[in-house]
Amino acid sequence: MENKESRNGEVRQDRGTWSSVELYAGCVSGAIEKGEHAKLLRETGFENVKVVEEIAFQAIFSTIDSQKIRPEEAKGAMRSLLSVTICGMKPRAK
Repeated sequence: MENKESRNGEVRQDRGTWSSVELYAGCVSGAIEKGEHAKLLRETGFENVKVVEEIAFQAIFSTIDSQKIRPEEAKGAMRSLLSVTICGMKPRAK
């Protein structure tokens, strides 16, 4: 299992590992910025929207050589990818 470290320093375990860069890229290809996601929730009527957890994924370098990606480039990219948990409250119907 891959370790991942949250912004507050705690280490968590992934439920699986990524076997290739292609699989990983496919997972994040539809990602949006965390601020945009919270904004969309507010625009659709949710209240008290807040980020409750951010987890930064550590890089997996097993396929870097075959993908011709320099390790320093991969490290930089991995620091910009987060799993974010956002919560909000749906107002009661009037």
